[in-house]
Amino acid sequence: MGDAQTFYEFLHWAMTNYPADRVVLTINPHGSGILSWSGPTSVRDNKDYDDIPLSDPFIAYDGTGDNLTIFEFRKVLQRIQRKFPSTRISLVIFDACLSAGVEVVSELAPFVDVILGSAETIPGTGMNYKAISHALETNPGVHTLAKYTAEAFINSVSGDNVIGAWDMSHAPRFLEALDKLSAGMIEARSAGVKGGFESISKYEGDLYWDIYDLSENIIKGKSGYSRNAKMVSLAKEALRAQSKMQITVWYQGSYNRSDVNGLSIFWPDKANYNKYRNFYKKLKFSKDHNWDDYLDFTLLGIRGHSHLFESLYE
Repeated sequence: MGDAQTFYEFLHWAMTNYPADRVVLTINPHGSGILSWSGPTSVRDNKDYDDIPLSDPFIAYDGTGDNLTIFEFRKVLQRIQRKFPSTRISLVIFDACLSAGVEVVSELAPFVDVILGSAETIPGTGMNYKAISHALETNPGVHTLAKYTAEAFINSVSGDNVIGAWDMSHAPRFLEALDKLSAGMIEARSAGVKGGFESISKYEGDLYWDIYDLSENIIKGKSGYSRNAKMVSLAKEALRAQSKMQITVWYQGSYNRSDVNGLSIFWPDKANYNKYRNFYKKLKFSKDHNWDDYLDFTLLGIRGHSHLFESLYE
């Protein structure tokens, strides 16, 4: 299951033998976020990343230790889109941990309509497929199905859980707003502003943080950036753009709206950034956007050329 060709052949078989105008794709099992990879069909083939555990994939590892990397996932969806140009993958349900990240949105937005997943861990029972099947019988729109799937999941599990769904047609605006916010943060730090945040919610471990909460901290005066009116304006636009992209978010346990909004971003300490930086730089998100430049500058003191600097500060 961790082999990209197997993934492609399964999709090809299903879409050939069971044609539909709209496709729901659900991916299971384990995931560990955007950063991790292993196995013979991954980027590890020709790179020395031996410190990454084999049990720590992006998603869907199998008994051989292989898994689907985000690069393989994107490539398979791209091939499927070319093979079936008149068919849309309307909804991707990530029934796996730590899959709802900004980086995933950036990689997959061109190929799917809606992404549903959790920025946190997913209980072993996973999605409520009985409820999803009943919902499909009514031929719902994709937003309705996403809302129903998220609600049914929350109602079928216990503990601390969060799950959301996002409309990829609004992803470009959100990513542009995040670009401008990231560039503004770099420029403010360059001008001597001590950024800092009082309290941004994080997810499993110390690698993934809530991106909505970052903007809210700036808006609500909980950051050194809050003293800059332009930064507050950029944070408000990023928050508006994310809200536009959001279809639904459901919470349970200790999570609530004041803590998280369900979409994470990679934000490590210096040691972990040094460990993962080479991989992170290979992401489409890093190649096309500014967040990695913010991490470079704040964690390593490296000032590079970020996108949109000219339009913001010329």
